[in-house]
Amino acid sequence: MDKRAIRIDEGDNVAVVAQSVGKSDQVLIVEKKESITALDAINTGHKIAIAPIAKGALIMKYGIPIGRATQDSATGNWVHVHNVEDITEELCNRYTKEYRERGKQ
Repeated sequence: MDKRAIRIDEGDNVAVVAQSVGKSDQVLIVEKKESITALDAINTGHKIAIAPIAKGALIMKYGIPIGRATQDSATGNWVHVHNVEDITEELCNRYTKEYRERGKQ
C-alpha cells in the first residue's frame, strides 16, 4: 500500500507526508493521483520534494515561499532544515515594502 502525502497548493514543490515514510517507499501524492519513490526516510508531517528543486530555488508550500534550497533535491528527497535556508527576514522585508507601496496608491 502506498504511503500518502498531501500537496496543499498547485504551485507547491513539496508535499507533507501523512505517515512516516521509509526509504524506497512509494508515496501517493493525493491531489496529483501519482506516486513517487521516497529517497529518504521521512517523519510524519515533514516535507517530500514532489519535483526536482535546484539549489537556490524557493521551497513552495501553501502556495507561498517558506524557504530557499541550500542544495539540489531530487523528487522524493526529504525537505527540512538540513537543506532549506530560513528566509523569514527576506519575506518580511518584501511584504513590508509591498504593503507600504500599496498605501501610497
